[in-house]
Amino acid sequence: MAVKDRRAKVEELFARFNEKVEQSAAEGPQPKKRDVEDYMPYYEKLSPGEFRREMSRIERYLRPGMESSVETRGGKLTSLWEYLETENIIKSLNKHNKAVIDEYQPDTYKGTMGTIERGNLKERVNRIERVRNVGEYFRSIERQLLGSSASVRNEKYKENFLHAVEMQFGKNSELYTAVEGEDAGNLYRYYHISAIFNISFTSDPLPAQTIQQAMLDELQQLHEEDRRNAESAEKKTVRKKK
Repeated sequence: MAVKDRRAKVEELFARFNEKVEQSAAEGPQPKKRDVEDYMPYYEKLSPGEFRREMSRIERYLRPGMESSVETRGGKLTSLWEYLETENIIKSLNKHNKAVIDEYQPDTYKGTMGTIERGNLKERVNRIERVRNVGEYFRSIERQLLGSSASVRNEKYKENFLHAVEMQFGKNSELYTAVEGEDAGNLYRYYHISAIFNISFTSDPLPAQTIQQAMLDELQQLHEEDRRNAESAEKKTVRKKK
């Protein structure tokens, strides 16, 4: 689905969502109205499957009864939709994070164990029963879920990494040029398999040129490893065909 088609879908759905929010105000606390401009930067980057799931989640609020109030154990009122979707979001977040950990297998020996904490990949617990502001909590975890999408996450990491490189070595540096041309997915993968690619280099006491050269050398080695792995996979495919 093209971006303009996604936008048309979002505009139509958000209009219905916001209309129900207004009409259901007397039922108790309702979700915050949705602004298309706040969500399209995320929705544009989602895979087709992720986008469909997001639209389905929003559409569930339109079902009869989803506007009714639920009281948490902490005595806070919220809509049935926010109450139920909070659990769904937490489950999806944990599923996304587990997939990242399983794929990259952070390791103390490789110096990449810290990516779990830095990447906010720890297992989440649903705190809706004890938070003071259910609406704020819901919106926070919803943004976390949208940010955990592979395409959104990869682009955000590359953006942050480039900013750090620019601040440390300059926009005209060799490292900035190399990172700028790097695929965002590959860069995020390197972050998980090579300790040198975390952004803590900004506080490294070594000379800037030494750090930059070490990172360029590591990037070249990772490219070589990718090439060897691709060649090996291709040979295995050829053998299977024979």
